[in-house]
Amino acid sequence: MLYLYLVIGFVVSMATSMVVLPWLLHLSKKRGLYDIPNERKVHSNKIPRIGGMIFFPSVAVAVIVLLFLENNFSDSPDMVRLTSVIVMVGVSLIYFIGVVDDIFGLGAKFKFGIQMIAAAVMPACNMCIDNLHGLFGIYELPLFLAWPITMFIIMLVVNAMNLIDGIDGLSSSLAVVALVSFTILYVGIGAYVCGLLSVSLLGSVLVFMRYNVFGDERKNTKVFMGDAGSLILGYAFAVLFIKYATHFYVSSAESMAVSFSLLTVPVFDLVRVAFVRLFQGKSIFAADKQHIHHICLDAGMTMRRAVAVIVALQLTIIIVTAAMSHVGIDINLVLFADILIFASAILTLKNFSKRRNGKR
Repeated sequence: MLYLYLVIGFVVSMATSMVVLPWLLHLSKKRGLYDIPNERKVHSNKIPRIGGMIFFPSVAVAVIVLLFLENNFSDSPDMVRLTSVIVMVGVSLIYFIGVVDDIFGLGAKFKFGIQMIAAAVMPACNMCIDNLHGLFGIYELPLFLAWPITMFIIMLVVNAMNLIDGIDGLSSSLAVVALVSFTILYVGIGAYVCGLLSVSLLGSVLVFMRYNVFGDERKNTKVFMGDAGSLILGYAFAVLFIKYATHFYVSSAESMAVSFSLLTVPVFDLVRVAFVRLFQGKSIFAADKQHIHHICLDAGMTMRRAVAVIVALQLTIIIVTAAMSHVGIDINLVLFADILIFASAILTLKNFSKRRNGKR
């Protein structure tokens, strides 16, 4: 029955997305909700930017259907917990600011403030990073440090997913890798609620990906994710990472390293760009073309090849992290290896870019 629920959640979410997304495309055309090209954008035509709005409703419908089924089968799992309800408050806040920003636009300070409130929801549910398992030589953390560290990680992941969404299929491809992996991890430890949420979100992302990558703007079938989608994905990944890393059954250096490896490329890229901007004397919020997908395009890659390279980099880091963690290698060495792989990839891409552009 539990595996049947996984299939039902996936199918219901996918079906809901297939119904809602065409309606959103019609709405965007009617209301002029387009992403306008500028010097930082890689597209040259007006494209609807509200595709990610399907994620939250699709998962919600899947959860409602599963709750209905639960009430009709006595041997089904207990899916509703207070912590799940509280986390939904954070998800709703993130979704709200994403939708409003996509339609009307919001100031950065206001969005940042709402993100902080949503980030505080997780520690309030007693789900926070209170043990680093030897990372940087740190083990158990007192509560006054665990709360802000957890909030920082949540906001880091949320904004990392928001900023990696720069070319067709990139954020959704990275999301597919992460969601498939999270589903396997959670089903493996019997945490079916998180597994159901992962697989339901996966169904919606796959529908979006079909329109984003293979859609045609002339037929009004192409769409971008927008802030509503990227912020929801980032928040969902942060919740899934923290829940798995702190789960009483698997909480260890290995669980933390493996679950975080699913998010490394967006997070490492955000941190790298922030340091580059600081080194250049710019604000870390300055708009430029420093992200990894910009480097790939500057090296002469097509968007699809750039996506393939970045996803391959993410998979490489996941495999290396899982292998090293499984044999008991220290978590600091695992992190160093991940950084080394990422840095080597960036330097190689930059070298290709310089050669292509005739630079020393």
